[in-house]
Amino acid sequence: MDEMVLGGSGTVEVGNLCITVAPIGLAEEWRLMRELRRRAEQALGDPYTRCKAVLDKMTPEDRAEAVREIVRSEIRGTPLGLDAILQFRATDPGWVAEELYVRGHKTTPGLTREGLRAVITSGNAEEVFERLMRVATGRTEVGGPKSTRSGSP
Repeated sequence: MDEMVLGGSGTVEVGNLCITVAPIGLAEEWRLMRELRRRAEQALGDPYTRCKAVLDKMTPEDRAEAVREIVRSEIRGTPLGLDAILQFRATDPGWVAEELYVRGHKTTPGLTREGLRAVITSGNAEEVFERLMRVATGRTEVGGPKSTRSGSP
């Protein structure tokens, strides 16, 4: 039985690169999502660090309760929230380059992770990710018609 594949196909342009994106197998999609979670957790740090700015503004009593909740959350092993992971996925240049590489390296001769990291920056990562998702989902806009091409920056 053939492996199930996920995603659409088409072209994503980034600078002078033209990457052909193809569907990937379910196993590869799972690997990609596990790696996304790992990198997001590593980049975003521990819960105390993520909450420090808010904690600093709290009264001592509220801060003590919030810190207790952070500790309880860590003891339970509560994972990083989906919103934080999705934000990281769409905005981190290194991650956007990785996901575009995974979805495009088999169909784009000469494509390298290093080449993508050189052209995907904090200034264009969200735009590139949006183009990638439009191709991968087969939509030009949310709820829009299918397309096989996405514009350049």
